[in-house]
Order: sequence, then structure tokens, then C-alpha cells
Amino acid sequence: MKKLVLIALSGLLLSGACAYSKDFIVPYQLKEQDSGGYHFVNLASEKVFKNLIPRIRIDTKKISDTYNKNLVPNKQTKYRNPNYHYVQYEYAELMYNKKTGTLESVSVEKLRTPKSDAIYDYPTGRLKYIQVYDGAANEFVKFMPFGSLYTPKAYMADISLKLIRALNKNLSTKPENPVGLYLDISSDGEIIKSGFRQASGNEEIDKEILEIVNETAPFDKFPTKFPKHLEMIIEYRTNNQ
Repeated sequence: MKKLVLIALSGLLLSGACAYSKDFIVPYQLKEQDSGGYHFVNLASEKVFKNLIPRIRIDTKKISDTYNKNLVPNKQTKYRNPNYHYVQYEYAELMYNKKTGTLESVSVEKLRTPKSDAIYDYPTGRLKYIQVYDGAANEFVKFMPFGSLYTPKAYMADISLKLIRALNKNLSTKPENPVGLYLDISSDGEIIKSGFRQASGNEEIDKEILEIVNETAPFDKFPTKFPKHLEMIIEYRTNNQ
């Protein structure tokens, strides 16, 4: 089973930087063996990447409490992630974690036939991925901002970022020593198992860390062709460590 080590410094995810070219990015081209709808997905993804905006401005003051003002969420469809509430806001759709009620992503619809969306991280406004609906497979195909297919490594990087944010926001006392977290995540985004590869040395802090981590789930469901579950290791440390 694949494992990934992600090291984060108090909210800063250290990962490979995505370079954006001035010319539009040519995304991964699906093959006939990938899907019966490969041709339509390829055409749609090319159109989206030609108009790619790597970052959008998100007015946090306007939309951060949109959900809390009892705005009625859009009706769920079978294509949407059941872990989120979807709330329409002007040109975009806001994606709230059902369990925590926190806004995590903003989805901007680009094309209607076939349906495709650009998903931006909240609150940074950075593009997380592009998704194009594949009618033949009755599912979405996800692409990274630089055109490659969405991978388990990218999925785990997203999870790491969410957990680091949750710990920075909610942890009452920061650990004095680096903490190594172990997670086993199921295909429906639930945490099967969580624990420490390296504890902080403070039982109260360790207990609070695990509580925050487990409350942050569930995460996104796995895209198709992912393993049945993913194991990952995250190192969490503060800037003064």
C-alpha cells in the first residue's frame, strides 16, 4: 500500500510548485480504453484549460458566513459529494463540509455540455483541480492545475492541507516537538485508523490532536481507479521547531 510523507510548517504545505505557462496547458488526453466518452472529455478539458485561471479573488468578508445566514443549500444530486452542502452564491457554488460547517472549496462552472467545473481552494483562491463529467462512465474525470490526472498523491496533499489548517485553528496549545501522524483513509473519505508515528510527548496535546483530526473527516470520496484505501503520514510542526 502506498504511503506518502507530507511535511507542513504551521499551515504552509511544502510540496512541488506548479508552474503555469503563458500558453494554455494541454491536459492529459484520455484514450479509448480509459472511457467510452474519452473524445468528449478531451474536447471539454482542452476548452477549460485554454481559459485557465490559476487563482481567483475570493471576497472572504462577503461569503465566509453565507451558509451561516441560513441560505438554503442547493438540492443534492447523485453526482455531488455527499460529504458537502452545496450553496449557490452569484456565479459560483460554495462547498461546505457537512460535519464541520466550514467552507472548503468554491466551484465555478465552465461548460454545461459536457458539465465541467473549476474547483478553487478556500480561502486562498488557488485552483485545486478541474473536473469534467464523463457521460459514458457516469462520473467525473479530475485534472490537476498543470494538466495531469488527479492522483492519490494529490488527494493526500489536499487532506494534509485541511488537517494542518484545522490544527492551526483549533489546537489550544501547540506542541513543542514535531508530531508524526498516521492516517488510513477509506474510499468514502472516512478515517479507518489514526494514530501517531511520533507523539508530541504531551498526552493532553496528543489527545486533542487526534480529536481534531477525526472531526475533520469525512474527506472527499476517492475518484475511480484509486486504491480501496490510502495510508499517509503527516509531520506537523510549528514555525519555531
